[in-house]
Amino acid sequence: MLSGEALTSIPVEELHDVRALKQCLNQLHGLPPRFRQRVFLRGELLEDTTKLDSPMDLDLVVLAFADVSQSDVDDLILHAEEGIMAEVESKLQLPLNPDSLNSSGFTALQMASGCGHVEIVKLLVEAGAAKDVREIFFRRTELMLASSNGHVEVVRLLMEAGADKDVRDDSGRTALMLASSDGLVEVGRLLMEAGADKDVRDDSGYTALMQASSNGHVEVVRLLMEAGADKDVRDNRGYTALVLASSNGHVEVVRLLVEAGADMDVNNELGTTALILASSKCHVEVVRLLLEAGADKDEEDDDGRTALMLASSRGHVEVARLLGGGSSNGHVEAVRLVAESTSPLGWDQRGPQEVQKLVLDVECQQSPVAQSCKSPSTCRRTLFGAARNMAGYPTIIPRGDEPITSASDSVSVSQFPTLTRYVMAKTHDNELAILLMALQLACKATSRACNKAGIAMLFGLAGEVNSTGDDQKKLDVLSNEIFIDALTNCGACSILVSEENEEPIFVPQDKAGRFVVAFDPLDGSSNIDCNVSTGTIFAVYEKTSDKYGAATELVITFKGHGVHRFTLDPSLGEFVHIQAHIKMPEGGGKKIYSCNEGNSRNWDAAIKSIVAKWKDSDKPYAARYVGSMVSDVHRTILYGGIYLYPADAKSAQGKLRVLYEGFPMAFIMEQAGGSASCGLFKGKLQRLLDIVPTSIHEKCPVVIGCNRDVEAVLNEYKALGLA
Repeated sequence: MLSGEALTSIPVEELHDVRALKQCLNQLHGLPPRFRQRVFLRGELLEDTTKLDSPMDLDLVVLAFADVSQSDVDDLILHAEEGIMAEVESKLQLPLNPDSLNSSGFTALQMASGCGHVEIVKLLVEAGAAKDVREIFFRRTELMLASSNGHVEVVRLLMEAGADKDVRDDSGRTALMLASSDGLVEVGRLLMEAGADKDVRDDSGYTALMQASSNGHVEVVRLLMEAGADKDVRDNRGYTALVLASSNGHVEVVRLLVEAGADMDVNNELGTTALILASSKCHVEVVRLLLEAGADKDEEDDDGRTALMLASSRGHVEVARLLGGGSSNGHVEAVRLVAESTSPLGWDQRGPQEVQKLVLDVECQQSPVAQSCKSPSTCRRTLFGAARNMAGYPTIIPRGDEPITSASDSVSVSQFPTLTRYVMAKTHDNELAILLMALQLACKATSRACNKAGIAMLFGLAGEVNSTGDDQKKLDVLSNEIFIDALTNCGACSILVSEENEEPIFVPQDKAGRFVVAFDPLDGSSNIDCNVSTGTIFAVYEKTSDKYGAATELVITFKGHGVHRFTLDPSLGEFVHIQAHIKMPEGGGKKIYSCNEGNSRNWDAAIKSIVAKWKDSDKPYAARYVGSMVSDVHRTILYGGIYLYPADAKSAQGKLRVLYEGFPMAFIMEQAGGSASCGLFKGKLQRLLDIVPTSIHEKCPVVIGCNRDVEAVLNEYKALGLA
């Protein structure tokens, strides 16, 4: 109450209803937003829609924020997220503080901004919501959330309301960086027109231009360049926008940067240039463009490798051909690739005469190796050997030691039935061919090691065990290292799975390809001591995704908000909400039990008994066990039944980790209306979520599913007097 004093006098014709009056008092006279104002006429409360069509004396009351429950706050933010205007208005009228945080630490304006609900954002801004609050996960503000999701009108609204356009998240990124990284041109344009800093760097040293260039967003790059963004600034590793674009094969971005005068020969911390990276990754058109623009093809990285050496070592024939003209070393590598392949550059099209001509055209007099040659054939062999050594990685194309004997000889795959020629002739998949050549190289090196095992003292044990618990032989270790080195550096593999390593080996991103190789590098190595045969086993799989299955789903729950199901839409690259408030089927759902019965002989009496009852009843339970906890629990939530991984005689503490397997699944199950228990654990029956772990990898038994079946397990323990 304003103590009865006169506040102001406003002409009636300037207002049309009570809402307009409240907004006027807020905007022109500094009063709190309309949601905290109450207007009375002779003691009667006037609604916001009441018309003001004649002069009158009104009383105004200003309210403090209401003391509301967390449930009310959660409802406000949920309605803001879902875009339900009337419900948001209703909560604000309590009046509820618009900056209140829900149980997950988000404000209503953050959720509305991230979801692009323009009218809700307007409403919350009118309510005085703070515009630069950071969310708890990535420390991003409302403007960042709107920018990263491409909500142009929300971005415009927030900036008009005074949002800070240059505030940074926990990685040092600004709204402009986030928009640039995702190629959001109009958002970027708005931010730059408002004066957003174009050259600020994040914690990795990236600028907005680097973000856009690395991801191939041509129009954003053009926009930033036109606005004067620094094209040669370096990140923490020495990469520039041009180096990033070249490394990722973004031709049009490279063209824009080159035309703008970007430095083509700048080195990163490893001494690599844009041309070296593009060549090593077989980005043919980028290499062509850089060469035409005058990039230095003889520049070396810190290991002394040129673009040509890296392209040659990885079998990138077309790139090697582009780079080959010029220096004698370049000719040597290009000739080697031509001579040993059956690609369009190779024997079938050019024939032996042209290959001989290419060899003899090498500038022998300029090569220190060639100066000692006595004949063209000797020159050829020596130069090929030099080319191998120059690459810095054993060549994956084997060289022939015998010269071509006659210019009239015809050469075909059938006359030279080598694995190299067979692979090159039978597959048009260059990356697969390169991978197979790397495997061939590893097999040759392993064979050589086995042949010299006695001389090199490689018999006996290495003093270690492999992933399956077998004693490792010295040759096992050496062979494993050979395969890992060859496959890691060939540029065609992303993941390696070896019998000798407990965990998969992930190939660094700059060397990764699209294949997964599983291998036993030396099967039967113990036979070498007694001169019995050994072998190598390998399988090649094409990695289609980082996830498994025909669809990728995400199930998430926040306490008190139920379980929600999302599926990844490949066309959008976003998880789409497909099912809200998932509940276990009524009555327990289908009669399904899911457990590893291979361990049944080690189970305790209660688990053995209840599983036997499920199997032997008039309507027996169906057994469904995938072996992936995520899959088995997901099915249990959707269809009902129970999932068990009980303690047993061999694993009294259970097998599953409490913190990152037991707790998450138990929490989701209970939120969906199911039960989660440990069964009998440490002498008593207990709820899984009541465990207090004492170490990060602590284990526990797991019995989770519908109430019907979990209760049946617990009752079985009681009936047998075990608990």
